[in-house]
Order: sequence, then C-alpha cells, then structure tokens
Amino acid sequence: MRGGYDAGDEYAFYKDLKDILAGAHRDIFIVDNYLNTEFFDLYVAPIRAGVSLRILTDQVRGNLESVAKKYATSLSVELRSSSHVHDRLIFVDQRYWTVGQSIKDAAKKKPTYMVELSAALVPAVRKIYEDLWSKAAVVAKS
Repeated sequence: MRGGYDAGDEYAFYKDLKDILAGAHRDIFIVDNYLNTEFFDLYVAPIRAGVSLRILTDQVRGNLESVAKKYATSLSVELRSSSHVHDRLIFVDQRYWTVGQSIKDAAKKKPTYMVELSAALVPAVRKIYEDLWSKAAVVAKS
C-alpha cells in the first residue's frame, strides 16, 4: 500500500482500499460523510460473504439509501446517519486507517493519504465511533 496519493492517483487509492476491504475476515466499519452509490459498486461488491459491513455517514445523499437497502437484502450491511461525524476512518477487523479525503473523491483532484494507525490506538478510537454509531439513525439494515 502506498499510503500517499498524488492528485490523479485515483486508481492507486481505489486498488489499495479495495484490497484492504476484500481482506476483511469479520467486520468492516467505515466512517465517511460524503459517500455515494459508487461506493457500493467499487468497494462493497468485492467484500467476502459473511463479513459484517457498517457505514456511518453525516447525510444520506442521492440514491445512497435505496442502494444500501438493495445491498442489505443479500449482504450484511447497515447504514446509519449522524450529524456528529466528520472524520474519515476505516476499521477492518482489528486494524484502523485514517483517510485525508472522502473515499468518493480521494486523489481525484487533490493529493490525499490513507494511513494505518497503531494497533494500540484502535480500542480508544473505535470506542468513540462505536458510541456515535449506537446513537445514529438507522437508514438501511440487513
């Protein structure tokens, strides 16, 4: 994984994130305020059957709700909304990455990063977002 992506390196970012998500064994928890339906086609489709996927976003825009509901009929997917989130985080099993830009625009016109943080930070950071998750409004659920 490169970790840093120049403007125009959309494919490198896509490939690295897709590989991270496809490698999940138990659960994926994504926090990102600007997701769109393309997220499901590009990143959710390759996830192994049986892996739990949770997505926390600020506002549900466009057809995101209807696409999430379609995925939730056959995969373990839950989408929730909360106005208390801002960061972009990816939790996969017991690992954790932070992302500079929203996944939908990452490395499109501006440089960005996706950096794995220390395993020692995972419990504290995850607790913060699990608490937000527990209070968020359910939008779509398997």
